Amino acid sequence: MAETLKSATLLMKTIKQRGRNNAYLWSLLQWDWPIAKDIIDQVYAFFLSAEIPDTPLSELACQVIEEALQRYGTTIFDGPYLKHEDAYRISVFLDTLISVTTAQLIDGISDEKGHVWKVRFDEEQVIWYQQDKLDSDSDDEASLRAQLYGLFACEKLQFCLRRASNEQAILAGSIPALP
Repeated sequence: MAETLKSATLLMKTIKQRGRNNAYLWSLLQWDWPIAKDIIDQVYAFFLSAEIPDTPLSELACQVIEEALQRYGTTIFDGPYLKHEDAYRISVFLDTLISVTTAQLIDGISDEKGHVWKVRFDEEQVIWYQQDKLDSDSDDEASLRAQLYGLFACEKLQFCLRRASNEQAILAGSIPALP
């Protein structure tokens, strides 16, 4: 696990180097929610658990995290001086991580040979498998979202989101967009 955490730290360094805005948003997110680093560690560990040959999974993780950071950035300020509520901002960040990851999992992750990889959750274990072309496996989006939520958000964060009445909206993928 220490190797994964070290790699997740390097991943965030890479994301910050891709643009000043990424670095700025990451520092704001960490300031508001220090637990965000744990979320990133979980996202990165999830993607690396796939071990899909010849597939840049760290790049895929970067794209997911960057998209979540950008959406988080749109939720920071309400007007020139007022910030949106902390719970709303972390909800948007987490919802985006889950939504983008879920979309990728439903479509499947393709390797260089054109094989499509899918995921299923067996109790506390993540199982990646190569989808057969004849397999008519249809992923249940609600189930995937719930599994990813449980994986990415620790109990403490889940409690905060529940208290702010945002947990069900995250699970449903219906965090309201700002006007």
